[in-house]
Amino acid sequence: MRRFKRIMILGLLFAYVLAALAAQPKLPVVRIEPFTGDALPESELRTFERLIVSYIGELKTFRVIDSGGQEMAIREAEAALLMGSDKAIEPLAADFILTGKVGKIAEIYSLILEITKVSSGETRSSSKTGQGINDLVIKSRSLTYSLFDRAVADASSSPGTTPPGAKTAPGSASPSVPGTALPTASPSYEAVRNPTLDMVEGQWKGDRSVDRFRIFRNGTGLAFLSNRVTMKIRILVENDIIIIVQDQPNSASFYQAPGISFDTARKAASQARPMRWILSLDESGNILFGRKETITISVSGDAVSVDNGFVRESILERMQ
Repeated sequence: MRRFKRIMILGLLFAYVLAALAAQPKLPVVRIEPFTGDALPESELRTFERLIVSYIGELKTFRVIDSGGQEMAIREAEAALLMGSDKAIEPLAADFILTGKVGKIAEIYSLILEITKVSSGETRSSSKTGQGINDLVIKSRSLTYSLFDRAVADASSSPGTTPPGAKTAPGSASPSVPGTALPTASPSYEAVRNPTLDMVEGQWKGDRSVDRFRIFRNGTGLAFLSNRVTMKIRILVENDIIIIVQDQPNSASFYQAPGISFDTARKAASQARPMRWILSLDESGNILFGRKETITISVSGDAVSVDNGFVRESILERMQ
């Protein structure tokens, strides 16, 4: 009976924690790039970086992720795919990106913080100098607060409007004539007959909207988009053709980029077809070549239209 009561109490506490987490408002995400500069040893530079992160946390208005946390999430996603999980990958999207640089001139140290709003590409920076590193550390709190007070105003404001005309997003093609393919000038490749998934397992780069693909031999994988969002993919082999397809529902984060507001990306995502690459494997085993079935986005005032008939060339190179 006591054991049953303990289980019941723990269950109720767990449910309470889940409910509390679900009730929390969604906070804008800040991703921290590793700080740079030769004024401090690497270990002290990382400590300074963590100090700034703690100051951002004190504001309680942002979620903070860094490259280490992002890589950990990616490894978990890869492990889940290898185990056959069909759960959608949560996009690792940042609303803001923070960079920092510590410099030194004679005995004067400087700290420059720069924050970029992902949806618009707008960048703001602030700096402080100190008579020695201790003085700079003391001043860094007010510098962080000042810079992020302005970012708070940006985050709470309504989505910005996007000027009329065709725009480029990570999941879209460059502005062009809708429904047509870009002219190609690719070298001649010899396609492998009857390729297998084992032959394309690994990492690939080269597509203009994707930093890299991670392909597993079970036909699953991840696409790391150029705006640092992760998308689940599925790989099919049909005769001599390798097809990479988007394997989760559209998300506005797939289409966010400088010049593409969140509202525009959301409207585009609701209309866009899933991304798809139709490729062949070169005899070298190191090149995938073919085309990408993608979109163009056009904006006129508040109206957003998507052309789902756009096709362009795509060439991927195996990463060693």
